[in-house]
Amino acid sequence: MIDSGTKVWTMKGEEQEAGKKEFLDNLKTLEAELGDKPYFGGDSFGFVDIALLGFYSWFHAFETLGNFIVEAE
Repeated sequence: MIDSGTKVWTMKGEEQEAGKKEFLDNLKTLEAELGDKPYFGGDSFGFVDIALLGFYSWFHAFETLGNFIVEAE
């Protein structure tokens, strides 16, 4: 996820688009794993949930620089 996010903010054109697609595909994979559970570990907040918090703070920057909205995708 870090590599694709870096491509979104540092590249232009086709390379940025490839990074954006990869970033969104990673998020879709995480969303599929989460499913209807409140947390990745089920009913309890765990390591994966904590690890994702550090990435979440960058989403606005990725959206702004990549000209997309995560929620819309």
